Amino acid sequence: MVASEIIHMQAVKVNTDGAISFGTPTGPYSSDPTPFGGTIPLVAPFWADIDTTPSQEGRIWYRETTSSSLLSRANADVQNFFSITSFTATHLFIVTWDQVGYSSQQFDQMLILTDFITNTSLQTDVIYLDISKAFDTVSHAILLQKLWSIGITGPLWSWFKIYLTNRYQRVSINNVYSDLLPVVSGVPQGSILGPLLFLVYINDMSAYIHQCQLLKFADDAKCFNHIKSVSDKEYLQDNITALFAWSQDNDLNFNIKKFIHLSFKRKFHTTYSMSDSIIPHVDSHKDLGVILSEDLSWEKHHKTIIARAYRTLGLIRRTFVCNHSPTTLVRLYVSLVRSQLLYCTQIWRPHLMKDIVNLERIQRRATKHILNDYTSCYKDRLINLKLLPLIYIFELQDILFAIKSLKSPTYQFNINNFISFNSSTTRAGASNKLLIPQHLNNTARHSYFHRLPSLWNAMPIMDINTSYSTLKSKLKSFLWNHFLTNFDESNTCTFHFLCPCRTCHQSRPPVTNFKHL
Repeated sequence: MVASEIIHMQAVKVNTDGAISFGTPTGPYSSDPTPFGGTIPLVAPFWADIDTTPSQEGRIWYRETTSSSLLSRANADVQNFFSITSFTATHLFIVTWDQVGYSSQQFDQMLILTDFITNTSLQTDVIYLDISKAFDTVSHAILLQKLWSIGITGPLWSWFKIYLTNRYQRVSINNVYSDLLPVVSGVPQGSILGPLLFLVYINDMSAYIHQCQLLKFADDAKCFNHIKSVSDKEYLQDNITALFAWSQDNDLNFNIKKFIHLSFKRKFHTTYSMSDSIIPHVDSHKDLGVILSEDLSWEKHHKTIIARAYRTLGLIRRTFVCNHSPTTLVRLYVSLVRSQLLYCTQIWRPHLMKDIVNLERIQRRATKHILNDYTSCYKDRLINLKLLPLIYIFELQDILFAIKSLKSPTYQFNINNFISFNSSTTRAGASNKLLIPQHLNNTARHSYFHRLPSLWNAMPIMDINTSYSTLKSKLKSFLWNHFLTNFDESNTCTFHFLCPCRTCHQSRPPVTNFKHL
């Protein structure tokens, strides 16, 4: 609960003689730059009213916030936009490929990790790391040195120095202000440049990793390796020790209490430590919104998202009790319920019939409520609302992600490293089909890069040069026609365009249809 009302503040400037004056900053391209965005960071107190102990009762927690007018915020955003554009245009690849913080590539990172785990029969140990108060403890001196080392020199480096140093903050309670205190560390939070500067600061973490893998998402990271002998376990431990040395070199502290150790396909008993503290071992962990379990069953994740979807669906039913048009209710369902179910489906898409039925049941119930129809069959309700079965949508997501990745590969993720097109035949249209990889185990068979080729090959031929929106529209139309012809709610195998069960898989004829989409 906020204990005080935040009021507007003026910018603060530190003169050469040490005196502090207030006024409007002139921006990064003037002869006297003070890029403060028009405000002093104002520390707003928050009362600790959750899970307090007797010793913590009445304790105040502080969080740095900035309050300013819309005009000054717009001025700061414009100034920072020009700075960040110049910065990234010249140094496009300054951030290593394994860092996906503040980008749309976090899902790609999950695919890389799960493929690393599933595409082998070896044990895989993953250590999840967390930096304590990462944004607040960035050393300005070290950050400026790193900016210089990557080529940010001259006037632009001087601008960054002014941007970071000589900052002050104060606390306001009921219009009473504390004395100004210097901000001796940290990147400006709430700014455009702050996240990018932090990524630059931790960018060299990867240089300390050898014979293991490292993936980063902002201030969170995971270090992992295949474990086939004791020496592999020691390699991973040595890398954890090296990361501790990196944190010491950069004046950062790891929060070891938040470290997590997962062992997939466990065959060896392994333990890891940092700074003489044992990293706790767990059997599941939520990684970027997806619950990973050591047995890779996805059962915990399925239960979690199903429960969340039903809660949201119940909220819609209770809130919109009056007669609303089906169009409105469908939009609510698609935006609030189905969107939750579509998050990272490429990672956890179910293949067991019990999970498929449980997920499809959510949409069954939703269509009954939307139409206020509890008697007609599920297929008729779907046709009435122009909705595809939920599993059809999952398959569409698989194809669309592949199309998007093929059209726009990045240095962080190139799908061509995981799939291959058929180039060994001269038959018309066959070169547009994907090679079917060999499956080491059942888990691998149902993983994204292993199930994608069969799904892709069953689709009509797609021209990747066609616009994404056009391909998406044509795929939807193709799946809709297939749904109208083949869907039977009494046969769960027809819930899919391409059923993953062994019976359907073994009886499926080879692909010979090279019709263009």
